Amino acid sequence: MTHTDASPGTDWPRRLDELQSVALAELDRAVDAAALEQWRITHLGRKSALSDLLSGLGKLPPDERREVGSAANLIKRSLEQAFAERERAVRQRELAQALERERIDVTLPGRPPSVGALHPITQTIDECVEILRSMGFQLTQTPEVESDYYNFESLNMPYWHPARDMQDTLYVRVPDLVMRTQTTAYQARVMSTQQPPVRIINVGRCYRAEETDATHEWMFHQIDGLAVDEGLTLADLRGTLTTFAQRMFGSRTRTRFRCDYFPFVEPGVDFAISCYRCDGSDPSCDGPPARARAGGLRLGAPDGFRLGHGRRADRHDQVRHRGYPPLLRQRSALPRAVQMKVPLSWLRELVEIEVPLPALRQRLTLAGLEVEDVHEVGNDWRDVTVGRIVELEAHQRRESLNVARVDLGGSTVTVVTGAPNLKVGDVVPYVAAGGRLPSGEVGRRDLGGITSEGMVCSGDELNISPDKDGIYVFEAGVPVGQPLEAFLNEAILDIYVTANRPDCMSMMGIAREVHALFGAPYTPAMLRLLDPATARVEGSPGAPAIDELLSVRIDDAEGCPRFTASVVRGIHIGPSPRWMERRLHFAGVRPISNVVDVTNYVMLEVGQPLHAFDRARLGSRTIVVRRALPGERLRTLDGEERVLEPRMMVVTDGQRARSLAGIMGGEDSEIADSTREVVLEGASWDRASIRRTSAALNLSSEASRRFGRGVDPDLTALAVARATRLTLELAGGEAAAGLADEYPGAKPPRRIEFRPRQIDVLLGVQFSAEQVVQTLDDLGFQPQPASDGTLRVTVPGWRRFDVEGPADLAEEVGRIAGFDLVPSTMPKGALPTPRLDGDGGFADELRARRTLAAAGLQEVITYSLVDPGMAADLSVGPDDADPQALLRVENPHSIEHSVLRPSLIGSLLYAMRPNLRQRDRVLLYELARTWRASADQSPDERRHVGIVMVGPRAPRHWSESDGTLDFFDVKGVVDALLAAFRISASYAESRHPSLHPGRTADVRVDGERLGVVGQLHPAVAERLDVGGVPVLVAELDFDRVIEAREPLLTVHTPSRFPPADRDVSFVVDEATRHDELERAILEAAGGLLEDAQLFDVFRGGIVPAGRKSLAFSLRYRASDRTLDDDEVTAAHARVEQALQRRFGAEVRGR
Repeated sequence: MTHTDASPGTDWPRRLDELQSVALAELDRAVDAAALEQWRITHLGRKSALSDLLSGLGKLPPDERREVGSAANLIKRSLEQAFAERERAVRQRELAQALERERIDVTLPGRPPSVGALHPITQTIDECVEILRSMGFQLTQTPEVESDYYNFESLNMPYWHPARDMQDTLYVRVPDLVMRTQTTAYQARVMSTQQPPVRIINVGRCYRAEETDATHEWMFHQIDGLAVDEGLTLADLRGTLTTFAQRMFGSRTRTRFRCDYFPFVEPGVDFAISCYRCDGSDPSCDGPPARARAGGLRLGAPDGFRLGHGRRADRHDQVRHRGYPPLLRQRSALPRAVQMKVPLSWLRELVEIEVPLPALRQRLTLAGLEVEDVHEVGNDWRDVTVGRIVELEAHQRRESLNVARVDLGGSTVTVVTGAPNLKVGDVVPYVAAGGRLPSGEVGRRDLGGITSEGMVCSGDELNISPDKDGIYVFEAGVPVGQPLEAFLNEAILDIYVTANRPDCMSMMGIAREVHALFGAPYTPAMLRLLDPATARVEGSPGAPAIDELLSVRIDDAEGCPRFTASVVRGIHIGPSPRWMERRLHFAGVRPISNVVDVTNYVMLEVGQPLHAFDRARLGSRTIVVRRALPGERLRTLDGEERVLEPRMMVVTDGQRARSLAGIMGGEDSEIADSTREVVLEGASWDRASIRRTSAALNLSSEASRRFGRGVDPDLTALAVARATRLTLELAGGEAAAGLADEYPGAKPPRRIEFRPRQIDVLLGVQFSAEQVVQTLDDLGFQPQPASDGTLRVTVPGWRRFDVEGPADLAEEVGRIAGFDLVPSTMPKGALPTPRLDGDGGFADELRARRTLAAAGLQEVITYSLVDPGMAADLSVGPDDADPQALLRVENPHSIEHSVLRPSLIGSLLYAMRPNLRQRDRVLLYELARTWRASADQSPDERRHVGIVMVGPRAPRHWSESDGTLDFFDVKGVVDALLAAFRISASYAESRHPSLHPGRTADVRVDGERLGVVGQLHPAVAERLDVGGVPVLVAELDFDRVIEAREPLLTVHTPSRFPPADRDVSFVVDEATRHDELERAILEAAGGLLEDAQLFDVFRGGIVPAGRKSLAFSLRYRASDRTLDDDEVTAAHARVEQALQRRFGAEVRGR
């Protein structure tokens, strides 16, 4: 629209109406933002018709000017209002259209965040620690390679102690160093430096020389707790553990205490909790209860997590040395015990048991004799019948077979058999065709034209004898025609006997326990064994006295406190009667011959190992007990010739060693079919000597397992006399009168005086004096009440090795009554003063783990022992691999786990490989201990952090692809980890044989090397079968990281003034390093530069070969004012000039 005359004229009303009409019409036609903007310019802009009209108002008279101006302004406001409404409508429409265009399929998969995770063991330990901390416990962490003193000696386990068998130890090839078998090793350290009260826990990895299977793992985690204060009781321990269990597993959790053994704990209990799913009330629930076994509560996999518990009073060295009050302690272990197989019929021959088998099993277990299993022999004999051979003739067509007619007490059947040991009249087990044996179903067979209607059975087929070669022939008196299960079935209890109870490695010991637990009376057979007269040999009529046939001389009373022997002449060697063979077989001992079986039978019955010599093969009538001579040799019963050491005890005939004392007899004096005279020997041997010899020769036996734990010297006469009578009964002959008995090591019995109230104080349970007296009397302790209220107790010989004081007697009373009677209370003492050395780095480790998990990495826990080749080739930690600096294990269970790893990367790479076969992206980390041998060969134990990353930068997703992980991704993770500890590191190129020579850097802080970051060498990756994609690794010395961190958090106050952002892009030589450029930029810009960020690197195109283009974003800001443009321009110019001057940079865009 063109206007030549700005004057409104006289027709201004028409002109205004026309302007408004045209404008509104055109506004209706504006359908988008561009048309609206054009309309605004045309009708409301400076050059619009309306603006022209208003500019001509000055030519009008004043009155008309006011009237026209008012009308024009009204129209302008109405057009502005119409424009605003139209603009709002158009924008709403455009928004609706845009929203419609942006509609997505909401059912498409979401983009997963890159989230890592802590290992379940770490999460469990963290939760346990937090619970125990809230209960006043402080945390410490101690070395995983521990001294023998702290791991064993200080915990009441000297080198010879049988409790060491409970912890199969990995020995480091450095004198007196072991892989920690238990976290309990820290306690002596704590109590030597800290006065009570003490409440402390220790957490970490432990190691055992065990093969990995469904129930064992050679590396596992433990939490161990120690509380020391006046007035603590076992009830306080139970309250502490019950509170812990209920907070860990839920308020419905129920707890159970039962007796168990730890050499540094008295009384000792283990702790179990009910099923965490059903509270133990639903038998169909598949959630197993978390149960304590031998002091350990097992959770999780692969390494497991054990939390166990014990209570001790006075056995710790530090308690004695520092005058500590009674200790409450929680600990964990999985001790291996010796198994004792107890046939129930044999046990019932000694004690009258009326209780059901399940009740017997439960009470024995709660009293510390864990019944691991019950084998019921005969449950699968329902088809076996007793028959008698009434006819027997050779098969006419088969030379190797016989045809027997078997009387079944009402019918006769035909059986074809190849067994050579049958004769008419033999009573045998028979199974008809179609019947079943443990090995399967019996079929009807035609053999040479004769149908066998069933089969007669061997002892092995019925599991009542190891004999496979012949048919089992019953002794006289077995009823023919009766089902075998009616009179020959047996229940066998598998009882695990801990190292402190060698007395329970016998039927008498188990019978004594049952007597005390149930008040069951002894049988006459047991009473005869307890009668002192049983320990004498009267001699056969007309037989000579023992001293006419045999004498004994002990040259080393320390090694052999007692030696007892008898002589039986005129015997006949043959098989033992069936009843004895069955008992031995059920007890796990192979029957051999009558005399040898007698020695084994008596050992099982009374607990005293015996040995039988062929007297005719001895060189003299004098037995001499001494230490071995240097280089002396002995061929033992297993056929091995052994070179003996002077510290080893031997039994000789005055010239030659004839038996390795307490372990195994010699081959040249063993019982043979031709033997007619025997010397029956029962001796007492020093348990430390037996254990040393057994370990040195790698030779173990039923005898050594008992002597190594301790056998009562008072048993020798009873055992030899009992064996002598059984030999006369089973092998005939005559016995010399009396025993050859030398007892130079006799010691008076131990006597303990205490008040019954002491038991209440220790256990937190009140027992009456009568109950205490009755319990101790039932166990053979001969308590004698005194007028002053004390009890004087005589410790029986069979308990001399483990009952030392009132705490032991309290345990005896508590385990017989049942430790589950102990109530739950909480310790009432004051909380200890916080430790100055903090928590042993636990909080720092947890921060590092959480930082790495937040960065998207998954924590793993790998083995601390590795293959020597891996240790040498894949150690990329802060220190270069040196094979001479590797620490090795003396007794590894495999070469793959024989070296203490000096670096984590090898373990992580091997953990990565199977995961990479399942997924294309693997990000792993581990924080764990590493070791190297220092100059004096002592272990340098350090905490390291290892990282391995491979695969795409982000999880594969339908929407995008972010490329492959590279060096800068793993470097970014390391930066994030260091930032969590307020550390700013520098990176310097480095080389390592296992890493890419151009993509490896040392991580440094103030010139000190913290670790290394880089890409795995392609050749190494190929060798590990992970080639074709970059494998990124990093390893830091975490101890150095902690040392390098800034102790204080620096807080910067943000400037309230606005920043000024400028970019600088330039081309430099390819070799120019980023850190040099960044440092030059910061120096040139001065204090006004707040931040410099590299945001682009470009090669190729217009950038010449050998050069690269970089672009930085620079942010300028002052803390006290708003920067003007001249200041920013000047600072930016200095940056560009510095780049040009120092690096020959070609600044782009100028």
